[in-house]
Amino acid sequence: LFARPEAQLRFARGPVSSAGASAELHYRSFVFVDRANLASVPACRTAAVSAALGLLRDRLLLTARMEDAADVRCSDLVGYPLPGRSLFFSVTYQEAKS
Repeated sequence: LFARPEAQLRFARGPVSSAGASAELHYRSFVFVDRANLASVPACRTAAVSAALGLLRDRLLLTARMEDAADVRCSDLVGYPLPGRSLFFSVTYQEAKS
């Protein structure tokens, strides 16, 4: 199950042209990992949040994202641990806006 509500604001004047935020919820039910259905991986719920700021008519975009906000530390379908809370930042510049 996946859900992602998002909100975005546009500004007509000033150096900031847009601002946005979103939240994601991920849910994976338990999964059997063998043919006999004897071994299983437990269910997992994670959440992510992100924010974006557009400058100079959205030619410059600053984004930040935090995955696994509650630091749940799920495992993949084979049983290996997935990374916990992770932070990502990006700066994107477009020479010409189409």
